[in-house]
Amino acid sequence: MKKITLGLFMTILGVNGIAQIKFEKGYYINNQGDKIDCLIKNEEWHDNPATIAYKISEDSSDTSLSINDFKSFKVGNQHYIRANVKIDRSGRDLSSLTENRSPEFTEETLLLKVLMKGKASLYLFREGNLNLYFFKKENNDIEQLIYKEYLIRLSDNTLNSRKVGVNNYFRQQLLNTLNCPDINEKDAANLDYKKKELVRYFLKYNRCKNEGFTYELADKIEKWDVNITVRPRISIPSISIEDRNYYLQNSTKASELEDFDTGVRFQFGVETEFVFPFYKNKWSIFLEPIYQSYQSEAKETRTNVLGTQNRKYALNYTSIEVPIGLRHYMYLNDQSSFFVSGAFVTDFDFNSSYKEIINERVIRETKVNSRSNIVVGLGYKYDRYSLEARLASNRKIAGFYRYSSISFIIGYTIF
Repeated sequence: MKKITLGLFMTILGVNGIAQIKFEKGYYINNQGDKIDCLIKNEEWHDNPATIAYKISEDSSDTSLSINDFKSFKVGNQHYIRANVKIDRSGRDLSSLTENRSPEFTEETLLLKVLMKGKASLYLFREGNLNLYFFKKENNDIEQLIYKEYLIRLSDNTLNSRKVGVNNYFRQQLLNTLNCPDINEKDAANLDYKKKELVRYFLKYNRCKNEGFTYELADKIEKWDVNITVRPRISIPSISIEDRNYYLQNSTKASELEDFDTGVRFQFGVETEFVFPFYKNKWSIFLEPIYQSYQSEAKETRTNVLGTQNRKYALNYTSIEVPIGLRHYMYLNDQSSFFVSGAFVTDFDFNSSYKEIINERVIRETKVNSRSNIVVGLGYKYDRYSLEARLASNRKIAGFYRYSSISFIIGYTIF
């Protein structure tokens, strides 16, 4: 099993190495203000990048540009500009909050994502869980829209008697700066510090100032794609005593001890996959209930002072496995891709039993209680069809048996 795991891991590395990197038509503006048409590696970045990779043509080698090498770039619907800004990086993690209500600015040079351009422009800076919005009115400097959470200490002055306050100054900033007959105080007062609501507010202002205003939303409102896939499979299980040597040493003299049968089994699963709306839809999380059933017997012949005993161990193991995991796609083109996946599996067994039988008489019957394990998989997807080989690590069942499996899965995505 270890050799199989190592082989699968090396195959995954090889597939990752041959997966094509897709460069798309775009441009960047250099420090002299020149527009350079080129091919840019479009990663649909989650975090704002500090470097980009580009090629002049399909046949040329790629080159890296750092934030100091260009003023802006655009590829696909991704548009970033370089800006020197005052930024308050106060997060929302409770452990990092302070009692300071006011923003604490530092000056930084950043690439800001353009969400909307017009008389009033909206930008986003994202890093991990930090989402900060910036804006600019016509020829004014770019400013951060201020939203800050902070701690308020209560009267009894104990560590646990504090609550979280919120500085929503961004509402006042917008109300003061973006004045328009179509926008009233209530519009700003009810505004949340979220991309969708801010985009709607800026769109309303720009249309108010220019009847013929048209816009291209540089960053789409993020939507998770959901895929439902039926996935029948054949599975080759392996089940053995957890410590065979210990078992033999501590049993009465055993002349023969067989393992359980490793024949092919049929299983069926239905997978729900949620595709992240960034990084070019290369990452997803999935959940897949799988029905599996295993019945087998192992035989043992023991010889002791009482004579010869013919023993059987009968295992009836039926369960619903529920893997919850992460998948990474490596696209070859718009329709086909390789993928690797890993998941944590919770197993819910039912009507399962383990029996020990001597000379055809049941001497012990116990309920099978299984534990969790992990699975890794390597696959290929073309349009709605997919193939996957999946390896499951050892799972302890019935107290002292190890259960693992290799599965070969066919998938069809319904929608």
